[in-house]
Amino acid sequence: MNQPPLNHEAEPQGGDDRFVWLTCRYLDDVLVEDEFIELDAMLSSDGELTRRFTRLCLQARLMSEPLADRIRWLIDTDRSATLTKPQTTGVRWTLWRSAIAAMLVFAGAVGLIVAMNLAGHRADVAPQPMANVATIPIATITGANDVDWLSDPLNLGEDVSPRVLSIGAGTLDIQLFSGVAMTIIGPAQVDLRQPMHVRIDRGTLYASVSHSAIGFTVESPGCRVIDRGTVFAITVDAAGATTQVSVIEGSVDAMALDAGGRIVDTRRLSVGTTCRVSRESQQIAIDEVTPQKQYSRHVMYLRPTAYWPMNQPDASAMRDVIGQRPTVNHAEAHFEATGPFNAAYRFDGKPKGIDTGIGQLLPELADFTITLWLRTSQQSQGHLVSDNWGFAGRANFYIEDGLLKWFIGSEPQVHLDSPGPVADDRWHMAGLTRRDGLFTLYIDGQIVGSLDSDETIAPAKSTWVLGGSPTGHHAYTGWLTQTAVFDRALSADQINALYKLAPEPSEHFDPTPASQSSRSNSKQEIKT
Repeated sequence: MNQPPLNHEAEPQGGDDRFVWLTCRYLDDVLVEDEFIELDAMLSSDGELTRRFTRLCLQARLMSEPLADRIRWLIDTDRSATLTKPQTTGVRWTLWRSAIAAMLVFAGAVGLIVAMNLAGHRADVAPQPMANVATIPIATITGANDVDWLSDPLNLGEDVSPRVLSIGAGTLDIQLFSGVAMTIIGPAQVDLRQPMHVRIDRGTLYASVSHSAIGFTVESPGCRVIDRGTVFAITVDAAGATTQVSVIEGSVDAMALDAGGRIVDTRRLSVGTTCRVSRESQQIAIDEVTPQKQYSRHVMYLRPTAYWPMNQPDASAMRDVIGQRPTVNHAEAHFEATGPFNAAYRFDGKPKGIDTGIGQLLPELADFTITLWLRTSQQSQGHLVSDNWGFAGRANFYIEDGLLKWFIGSEPQVHLDSPGPVADDRWHMAGLTRRDGLFTLYIDGQIVGSLDSDETIAPAKSTWVLGGSPTGHHAYTGWLTQTAVFDRALSADQINALYKLAPEPSEHFDPTPASQSSRSNSKQEIKT
């Protein structure tokens, strides 16, 4: 730069220096409301400024720790898959300005980041990319479930360089080295371009973005989404004609693009908001959804194997919305407009519950997840999800003594109990996962217990029941809603994100975790 440095006490009043000054105050998290509105207006009206803003956020993260640590993924091809969350520290804007200029010199030298002049002059020569950038790992495969690979297959734990991933079915979990956890749901095609930039041409992408990765960008045909530190989902139809963006937590900026990739419309989306971006019309349509629709939409993004929203007014016609499998309402459960999603089924303790018609709802040894919402004051044993017909290996998720419990009738028996009561006549979200033999119990989005066990859930000898057991014993009294089963273990972040979708989440459950790390030899009998 040929211009002398600005006086660090002076506040720039306009031009490029004003943009950089506002950006640096944003990075230091000290923007006041008027400044935030001013910066937002700049970004909304100028696509080039938006791209520069994204680059500056990336550069700031690289400088927030020793440079060698932050770019280790560039120089260490044997990088460990263990990720650490970057920590940011505040500095004066003039220091950011000088450091950013220095970083740009470095970036130009290695060809990683587009060089630019913060004093307002464009570079005369476009920077050249490094020859081996395409071989540098930018992510790790952290999970895969029933993936039908259409592109070259990848293995669990494998580090991944920039490439196009194409799957015909299944779910793929990816951890980008920038701090973004993604789940890709097939059929899908996703182009991993950089740690801060991916493109999706079809399918669903679910992203949980850490604070260190603010500015993470996802593109699709006719759409660009820039994250502001959030959890969001993007679905692109098979033709690439429409992109749907749903914000689960935080906020994002959604942009409609013309055929040349120029921004023609921009909207800030906050939590609970969904929009559709049409590639043909180049317009953004906002869909303000109800909490019930938002929750159901998010559950569907996670691809359950069975799902009962329990929102049909005629409970006798309830079906699993995934397989459209009919149920039999033995319990005479009935619909009530109540609960966090204004829709639930009330069970009055009548026997046999609601027969799901599904024989193998949970796998014998593989991973799974159960999530549901309940409200009860029941102290006696009441089954929520059960295949208990008295045989060895029977299993049930149930209430007893006011506690939430999980049981497998093996030898030895498996017991996992909540540390405190949930039968307090208030709404709670309950969850259970099994991942590699570790059962984890959740209440209101928090881990409250865990248990290591390799005991097997027996192959189905009856169909699974909601709100009771196949024998007719241990009927449930209370409300149930939004019951879902997944054929993989959802992460703690995914379960917590579901919980936070409730408009009035519970805050009364004791968050103190209880840890149980051994099998129980208890002779407690589950009566049949």
